[in-house]
Amino acid sequence: QEVLRLSVKFCKIPSTSVPPEQTNFDAIEKVKQKAVEYAESKKLRVIEISGDDSNPYPFLIFSFQENDPAQVFCADVALVGHLDVVSAQTEEQFIPYINGNMLVGRGSADMKTVVASQLSWMADQQAKQGSKPPIITMISFCEENASLVQHNTNTAIQVLRDDFGAEVELAIVGERTGEMESGHTLPVGPICEANKGWRWYRGTGSQKVNGMCTLEILASIIGPGFGPPELFIKI
Repeated sequence: QEVLRLSVKFCKIPSTSVPPEQTNFDAIEKVKQKAVEYAESKKLRVIEISGDDSNPYPFLIFSFQENDPAQVFCADVALVGHLDVVSAQTEEQFIPYINGNMLVGRGSADMKTVVASQLSWMADQQAKQGSKPPIITMISFCEENASLVQHNTNTAIQVLRDDFGAEVELAIVGERTGEMESGHTLPVGPICEANKGWRWYRGTGSQKVNGMCTLEILASIIGPGFGPPELFIKI
């Protein structure tokens, strides 16, 4: 219910970023503030990278407030999401509603319900006693326009590195894009492997690559420390 309530609040806001020159910055600010208000009400730590004239998009990083004030900021794993959406065909798409067991509304799958889930989970963890997991949530507002203009994930990674000495080792991007485009009726769509604005690996060779061969090449490009190729399949 908490995830649903927060998702509905997000989906009511027309936080469009496509095309970039027509970004609704007022709505971007409004949806950003909704996320900040929720996080602060749950005692989460909020790191905000504010937009300016040259880098107009904000960026939010949420982390845990440790019970031990001496605890060093730790961000080994990042839950990555975005709260911007593509333009709607009709204004009614920004009036979310329940259809059966589905929340219908612009941005519900891509990816406002996911962000609501991430923040709700962090709120649950924050309420528990003891040390917190080394997990943060990173929220951008320019993903739909391919993060062409900052602030984007690259910006946040640099801020974490420079200001907090924190390095993200693993990013989990829970975007549920693909159900409609792929033409099937499964409740979960194919995984989108591209995390825009962060990092790309490209392998080239004389042979046609697929399956395990592709994973072996990818493992060799990335380097040691990631385990055998089978690990990629499990992930």
